[in-house]
Amino acid sequence: MRPGHAQCWHPPGAARGLFILFEPDVLTSDAARLLAPVTAHEAPAVLSPHPDDAAWLRQTALQLLDEHRALGRRRLDVHHALRRSLLESLLLRLANSPDVTSTGALAGGTGRRVTYARFVDALELNFRELHRAADYAGLGSYPQPRGPGRHRQGGT
Repeated sequence: MRPGHAQCWHPPGAARGLFILFEPDVLTSDAARLLAPVTAHEAPAVLSPHPDDAAWLRQTALQLLDEHRALGRRRLDVHHALRRSLLESLLLRLANSPDVTSTGALAGGTGRRVTYARFVDALELNFRELHRAADYAGLGSYPQPRGPGRHRQGGT
């Protein structure tokens, strides 16, 4: 979450549980690949764990919280490795919850999803300077950050 960045939270319904925020780059590349269905933009906002995993997930979440609060108790590299391991364990279990589809479409990303992902990337990079759809269309396939005054001022 960044200052000034709008978040879209889906209605949680009757969901109850923990809310864990993390930066995507905290995950190892192998775990990030396996977790693509859970971390994709189209992924469900609230996941219900498999009933057999609920107690384990609760205990692991508490261990993650304990390790988060344990900063300074052990070497920093060990502290980060423990947090990463606990987080990846939680997410890998949730990735196999009944709420996650296994079609492979979320992980593959073809067609409209790739186009939409490029648009979202361009929006993230340029939302302060570009305000018209035509400005984004002019960026091409690979969004590049544009500084103030570098975008087109005329109509299209």
